[in-house]
Amino acid sequence: MKPRPLPTGAAAHTVLARIAPAIDQARQVATEIGARPYQVFLVWLTWGGKERGDGEQKEVARLQLLPNPKVETVEFQRNPYSAGVLPVGSVRVMGISATYSQPVLQGDLLPNGQEFDKQNRKNDFFYEVVQDDRSPSENPERARMRLLSGPVLKASSVSWEMALERSSEDRTNREARVDKARGRGC
Repeated sequence: MKPRPLPTGAAAHTVLARIAPAIDQARQVATEIGARPYQVFLVWLTWGGKERGDGEQKEVARLQLLPNPKVETVEFQRNPYSAGVLPVGSVRVMGISATYSQPVLQGDLLPNGQEFDKQNRKNDFFYEVVQDDRSPSENPERARMRLLSGPVLKASSVSWEMALERSSEDRTNREARVDKARGRGC
């Protein structure tokens, strides 16, 4: 057989693509036994004013990556500055279900398939990483992060992998509680 590339559209019908849901079920076991303590959310926002940070923010969509991916801290520190402490660092996120599309993981598409214009000054997209409730704190830290590299499809593990970088503006727990009360996510 002569080597040749897959025809356009054929990747979705490969053996690895077809077994992705079964692999996700196996990954769910790691979540259930407590081996994957971080929840990772994709968050799409729009602002009521002329640009980000102007006016009231409205959550357009929120998607939790399931089963919980594996999150490893690559580097994390708290740097002092004039107004307090600035969290900086990055994490590596692995074992993200191959059933998600690259445009969704990049924030270019909403979970419903609608396009999201990240270049619009009123729109905002970020990741939120939250540790599960195993710690005694009622208000777990909601680390706001942006895509640093990836997502890269790892065929050998039938999953996506990416690096996220800490953003300086974490959503407060109060904002998250207000969104939850309004029925807009966690």
